[in-house]
Amino acid sequence: MAPGESPTTRSAAQQWQDHALESVAHRLFSHHFRQQQLRVHVAGSAGSEGGEEDDVDDKPMLASVPLHLLLRFTSCAYPCWSAAMVYVTLAKLATPGTTAMNEFYRFALQFNLAVFILAEPVRLLLGMRGNRRERIPDLAGFLLLSVLPQVLVLAYFAVLQRVHAHSVVSPVEVALNAAYLAVLVPQVAIGYRVVDRIFHVMSLPLPPPPPAQRGPEP
Repeated sequence: MAPGESPTTRSAAQQWQDHALESVAHRLFSHHFRQQQLRVHVAGSAGSEGGEEDDVDDKPMLASVPLHLLLRFTSCAYPCWSAAMVYVTLAKLATPGTTAMNEFYRFALQFNLAVFILAEPVRLLLGMRGNRRERIPDLAGFLLLSVLPQVLVLAYFAVLQRVHAHSVVSPVEVALNAAYLAVLVPQVAIGYRVVDRIFHVMSLPLPPPPPAQRGPEP
């Protein structure tokens, strides 16, 4: 807990985060909820990990190993991508031959780069936590951030920035963003399959309770 942060403030912030992620899950997977009539329970990390230790052998593993490996690889590649893109962007803005770039193009370059750098750690955290703990709200936030804004930002740097007048496109940024995009798109597909698998398992009927054993009659 951070200095000066009360337990009440931390609890309120955690409740707000859980409520926001649950709302995103209901909007992204509304058809699943309507068809299967499920309820997403957003539990704390301590409660979810401590209460499920006894039944861990009876539950099928719903988490995706390929998604975990892709997220681990992306978390290692993200600092390199950020450093390279910051260098390329600053070099383009400082090159004397790029004075013809209009102000909107300059703003779009800096804004898209800042949005991606700030949103990517949150996306990776939600993806790893949601996949490891099999939490639908976290995976819903991960899928939302993957498509908006990350895929659009990568597509902008790779292709879409050419629509600007006097645009300057470096082959390095095209290769970087195309490679990052090729790693990110499978994460969206696998993450959606994990969510669908979790819904399927949650919708299975519970086994009937064992019959009560009657004691010997007097």
